[in-house]
Parts: sequence; structure tokens; C-alpha cells
Amino acid sequence: MLLHAGATDGVNMNRAMRIALCCAFMILVAACNRTGCKASPGLIAITTITHIHVAETRADTETGRYLRWTDLCRRYPDLIPPELWRGSRGYKYTVVVTQEGYTIRADPMPDGGGRRSFHSDDSGVIRQSWGPSPVDGNSPILR
Repeated sequence: MLLHAGATDGVNMNRAMRIALCCAFMILVAACNRTGCKASPGLIAITTITHIHVAETRADTETGRYLRWTDLCRRYPDLIPPELWRGSRGYKYTVVVTQEGYTIRADPMPDGGGRRSFHSDDSGVIRQSWGPSPVDGNSPILR
């Protein structure tokens, strides 16, 4: 499958895969919205993490660097709705930018309905943890 003409190295392929994954999640959420089904807080968190990956990829392409959470939210409100900036829809999001890349955490808010915590980084891999144990780069991969 040809994802885009420049996807010849690992970095471009990784970005192309993240964009393809984001598109798949957006189609799923759009289908749920049209049919009236309610997405679970966990599905919304996974979709939001995917949107964050797309926003970070756009930021890196446009500015040559990754952006912190508040800067990302302000620059790409089309990908990250304002209600997520403060933490809503069941999860609080944290984006940490380092010299090597970035990490994303999505932790359930009290009474928000979320039961899992999620972790991801610039690799695009999403990891999860059920219950109170902390989620990190060694947690099980979301399947």
C-alpha cells in the first residue's frame, strides 16, 4: 500500500501511518455521531491522542519542532477542540516535549467515566493501563 510518495524512510512512514490511523478513528467517530451511538470516554481519549499525534506532526513540519500542550491547542483548534484544553470528556491530557520528541498521557478524571490511562510518544504507539497502576512506555500496547 502506498501511503504517500515520500514515505521511503522510517520517519516518513511512521508519520504516514499516524495520519492513516487518525483518519480511521475520525471515520469511526463520525459514523457514531451520525448513527447516534455514544463513544466511550476511552475511545474519545484514543481518538484525541491520535489527533495530538497529527497536530504534533503538523507542528514539526511547519515549525521544525514539537509544541507543548497549550501551544498545540491554540495552534490547531481544528484537531483539538477547546473543551479538551482544560480536560473534559472524561480525561485530562498532558503533553511533554523533550529534545528527543514528545510524550502524551491521558488520565481519567474523577467521575469522568474513564477506566484506563493511556501513554504514547512520537513513535505513535499507544499504551494502556487498567486501574490504578501508572501508565508509561513499558505498559501493554493498545490492541
